Amino acid sequence: MGLSTTLGTIRDFRDTLREWRAFKHRTGRWPVLSVITYASLWIALITAVVLLLLYSEHHSWTKLRLMLIVLTSLVPRAVLWEAVERAVRLVEMRRYGIATRKSPDQS
Repeated sequence: MGLSTTLGTIRDFRDTLREWRAFKHRTGRWPVLSVITYASLWIALITAVVLLLLYSEHHSWTKLRLMLIVLTSLVPRAVLWEAVERAVRLVEMRRYGIATRKSPDQS
């Protein structure tokens, strides 16, 4: 992981932390479900990478093969990650009255 990727990840975490603080400021509660989801997704990602590295080592994969598999598995995971985080955030916002559902007749 390069320096720019690391800095981007740190910036993303700071943005997430800022959103959690704003949520707490508006509702008086931390967005527990969002925090748990965020931590769980990171734990799952790190676990998957470690298992993939161990599996690739056991089966003597080349670096190119490993990189191709990592890249092809990270794109769908990133899309899914973003969708899950957005859905959880919306559930919590609705639960505490920050956001409401739009009815079909509203534009």
